[in-house]
Amino acid sequence: MGALTAIQSAVSILLVALAWWMPRAVKPTLPLGVHIPHSRGEDPVVLLETHRSQRSVLAGGGTVAVLGIALTLLLRTPLAVTVSTIAVLAVLAGRYYRSHSALSRIKEEGGWYAERTQSVVADTSLRTDPVRLRARWLAPALGILALTAVVGILRYPHLPARLTTHYGTSGADRTDPTSVGTAFQTVFVQAGVTVVVLLLTLPSVQGRPELEAARPHTTAEQHRLFLTRTLRGTTTRTRTTGPITTGITVGTA
Repeated sequence: MGALTAIQSAVSILLVALAWWMPRAVKPTLPLGVHIPHSRGEDPVVLLETHRSQRSVLAGGGTVAVLGIALTLLLRTPLAVTVSTIAVLAVLAGRYYRSHSALSRIKEEGGWYAERTQSVVADTSLRTDPVRLRARWLAPALGILALTAVVGILRYPHLPARLTTHYGTSGADRTDPTSVGTAFQTVFVQAGVTVVVLLLTLPSVQGRPELEAARPHTTAEQHRLFLTRTLRGTTTRTRTTGPITTGITVGTA
């Protein structure tokens, strides 16, 4: 298995796992992105739709992930990794939207809010003092990226004329001329993953918070804590790609 295939496999598994886990991470009153009354949090219909969504994610996302890995094995190019990752994201987004729409339709048809008084609350502190991405949270990921690049730069003058760029079941089965593109391929992938993950995360933490009228202060603090953990968790997951790609660079650069 080559470096590209290993990266594609890791990214696909991570995306599918996160999509499967996401329904368990949200508030009971916001399953699949649908706002429902407290009394409906454990409703069998809600639980059924949530479980259907998770099974759909595993089936659809898992199938496309396997096809993407096969495509990367066949083409052996960074473009295959990009196309496969986008395909997995598209399928996961489609499955989520379908589940969200199904639960929304059930809520509307059942009149879950028909006999309830609805209120709207807002916490302006989330706008005047929003949760921001701290530079120190990015330091480990950027440090590992810099270390990977430095290792490659130091070893670059001593590299052979051709580098192994793919390993099959019987060992190395492809070599390419040594160049900045081949020697620093994993560095570029690592930088790309870091940027993509951050770009996907930042818009999600800038969305409108879902506060409960009965507990505005408590739910605002919970939302702030959720945003902080999301940003810190994202930078943590981003820096975990560092040791993998650093090892690849040490071995191939």
